[in-house]
Amino acid sequence: MERRSFGIYEDQFTGSEVEGFIRCLGGEQPIRGGKRNLLDSPEVVPVIHSAPVRSLVEKFLSADAVCVRGILFDKTQESNWNLPFHQDTKIAVKRSVNAPGYAQFSEKDGVVHCCPPAEVLERQIALRIQLDACPLEAGPVRVIEGSDASGVLNQDEITEVVSTSQPVACTGGIGSILVFRSLVLHGSDRSTSLSRRRVLHLEFCDAKLETPVEWKWAISLA
Repeated sequence: MERRSFGIYEDQFTGSEVEGFIRCLGGEQPIRGGKRNLLDSPEVVPVIHSAPVRSLVEKFLSADAVCVRGILFDKTQESNWNLPFHQDTKIAVKRSVNAPGYAQFSEKDGVVHCCPPAEVLERQIALRIQLDACPLEAGPVRVIEGSDASGVLNQDEITEVVSTSQPVACTGGIGSILVFRSLVLHGSDRSTSLSRRRVLHLEFCDAKLETPVEWKWAISLA
């Protein structure tokens, strides 16, 4: 993680723990594409407070980090997609306000998002907990290691980096956790598998937002 800006950590949760997460998140019923605004659900809090998650977040950020966004992805044959390489450059906030460095306010699924200063994004990571095994044919996340070193990139810069890089497919078993920095270029291919690929995606940040900007969610590690 320190050198490549991402890491894959196997066997962080047992199969029975993952089954418990799935029950809390709605059971086996497919969710087309997934579910956003997951941090509105109190059932997610025990996952955020779990030892594996806390350990990884504190390893790469600090104990002051908070969970600022949660999404459940559910890739199936019926709901399948590819995602071009991109950086995660938007954060979820309580409302649209005027503040230096904060721009492109918009609303998605009832939540306001904006682009913050690069200094905020540099202190943000994503943890993706694999609720199903994710082999190569399941369309795993692919990352371009070290691509966060140049900060926020425009589309032309992204195209140039992608054309000269060899992406790494982040496969993993049930209960594994993929960690990557939000500014790392990442994307995914369509799944060619008959199996589901469910992922619990949690974002953490330990940067302070400029008043009057406020996180929509800010769940502490303890």
